[in-house]
Amino acid sequence: MRPTILSLARMASRGKRAPPPLPPTPAIASSSTLPSSTISDSVASGSSSTLRQEGWYHVNRSDGGKLPVYSKIRNGGAVTTIIRKVDGDVRTLQTQLTSYLSDLHIDPFTHSPKVTVRPTNNHLQIKGHWVDEVKGWLEGRGF
Repeated sequence: MRPTILSLARMASRGKRAPPPLPPTPAIASSSTLPSSTISDSVASGSSSTLRQEGWYHVNRSDGGKLPVYSKIRNGGAVTTIIRKVDGDVRTLQTQLTSYLSDLHIDPFTHSPKVTVRPTNNHLQIKGHWVDEVKGWLEGRGF
């Protein structure tokens, strides 16, 4: 039995999500309603012409449709959780994830997990095994 074009299209798109929609762009008024100095000031400031907001980030899924959150185990037994494929403002994700994990951390004798950013590849590293918690948090936020 030969596959049809429709079944091939379904197989090709399996496990992949569409990218999130871009935020709506603000409407720029026509030059007849505003003086030219007002329009040039708003464009020069860059506040109305940028499509991405400050603090915007997105975690892309892997080719198999999974979240790119992995654990890395070193020879000495140290476990590190790694989040890959982050686009946008990584520092915002770092602060939000740090506050979430510190709220989740209940042991008074140990420190809350430390979240750091690797500047060369924008990967987030968390000390400890936090894969399930981070995946659940990201899925709850719509990623």
